[in-house]
Amino acid sequence: MFMVSKIITTICVPPHRFGEDFEDVIEDLFNEKFANKVILNVGLCIRLFDIYERSVAYVFPGDGAAVTRVSIIFFDNIFIPAEKLPNPSRFREREQLWIWDYPTDDGSVELFMEPGNEVRFRVMEEKFTDVGLNSTASDDNPVERESPYEITGSIGEAGLGCISWW
Repeated sequence: MFMVSKIITTICVPPHRFGEDFEDVIEDLFNEKFANKVILNVGLCIRLFDIYERSVAYVFPGDGAAVTRVSIIFFDNIFIPAEKLPNPSRFREREQLWIWDYPTDDGSVELFMEPGNEVRFRVMEEKFTDVGLNSTASDDNPVERESPYEITGSIGEAGLGCISWW
């Protein structure tokens, strides 16, 4: 049995491949990275089926390679603990949102972190959990399933946080 899984990854295109068809290069590099490899809790990756979404390519100083974020959606278990928020931050109970009190020469400005905002973050920890196949949920006996993969991140550094801030 085969299944299609969605994955988000970043593909680094070396400069010597810039003249080739971009979609073909992404497919080749994705298959080099994942094909014939086991992905935890997904299984053996055979090959790229389709590119769901891709961002624009960026060239970073240093090696001259183009880096493109490819969205082949996989999961959404990314957590930013309170101690990894910009300092000073506080939680406003009434609106159920976090606020960063950004210091300025004239005092401070409230920058809001609302649920659903797109953020840029640094990965601090990855956690893989073997969830097994024995736990099942029913209407009578709901079972909270632990996520097989979680990322803990930080937005407490310069340039990180809500995209709208920068």
